[in-house]
Amino acid sequence: MKIACIGVENDLIWRMRRELLASLVYNHCDVTLIVPDGPKTEALRSLGLEMIPIPCRRHHRPLEDFFYIFRLYHVLRKIKPDIVYTSTVKPNTYGAIAARWAGVSPIVSDIAGVGRSFDPPRSFKEWIIHAIVFRLYRKAGRYVDKMWFQNRDDLELFCRRNIVSREKCLLIRSSGVNTNDFSPENIDQEAIVRLLAENSAPANA
Repeated sequence: MKIACIGVENDLIWRMRRELLASLVYNHCDVTLIVPDGPKTEALRSLGLEMIPIPCRRHHRPLEDFFYIFRLYHVLRKIKPDIVYTSTVKPNTYGAIAARWAGVSPIVSDIAGVGRSFDPPRSFKEWIIHAIVFRLYRKAGRYVDKMWFQNRDDLELFCRRNIVSREKCLLIRSSGVNTNDFSPENIDQEAIVRLLAENSAPANA
């Protein structure tokens, strides 16, 4: 099975999704990761992934975003994956739209959190961004086959605002934590002391 995974930050994919990607490779899936180049490119390749770097920045820039969708569309048309998996706002919206235009199905989006775009806007600029993200998610919600949510509040928000139909939603509670990596035994105690001092936090925080 050929799976295309679309992400927006190279090191974030490494920190939060490498076990998922490694598991797919281990189970004989042909995995292509579409993500910008970054500090973890070679580490991600070492998992057995094919890497296709496409530049993408987190903040909305209309012209750059248009070219991002266009590049995603052409890559997906070329590699013809059996499944597209997306994570974080731009891949979840632009990636889903590009995948549908490219004729790929199923499309699975992972909503780890709705982010600041769904906070009450405090300025005209934030109101504009909120409106854009909302409409992009609503369009993507029509195209995806499944949306995975990691907390019930986000799931209910998306259903209540008619972004996605409830039958497409799946609550998975968590993306998982590697307890070997995120372990108190692996933390440099001197680094903790420095961080506490830099943030004016009590020594027992």
